[in-house]
Amino acid sequence: MTTQAVVKATKAVRDLKTLSLAERKAGAAAPAGIFVPGLGNVDVAIVDVGSWPSSVLLTITGFSFSSPTPFMIQLHPRQNQFTDNQNNDFPDQFATQVIATDSSSITTLITRIDPDNEGQGWGQDLELDIFVVE
Repeated sequence: MTTQAVVKATKAVRDLKTLSLAERKAGAAAPAGIFVPGLGNVDVAIVDVGSWPSSVLLTITGFSFSSPTPFMIQLHPRQNQFTDNQNNDFPDQFATQVIATDSSSITTLITRIDPDNEGQGWGQDLELDIFVVE
């Protein structure tokens, strides 16, 4: 296995939607009818990753989290749904790892993990679907 250096990049989030599970004032307890007391906002978004010659350490900007360390972050790699939403029989498989967060960004490592190509780049137009529970 030949592994190339990790590329660093920054991209802005797009189509960001913040959904409030329950209205509450800062510091106030969650209303009694809330299924998960204390749960904050849910944020959903997309980021266009594109193609890279190697693994990429991507900082995704444009968020406005209520905490610098959101409770849960799910990142799902997919072929770009807007530019190439069809099966091209790419063998690519990807792993994502959240490396760091703050109130306005998520830094993630995206690595190709399919056999014989681990750590190598990719040519497809990749995007990440983002789901955050604050």
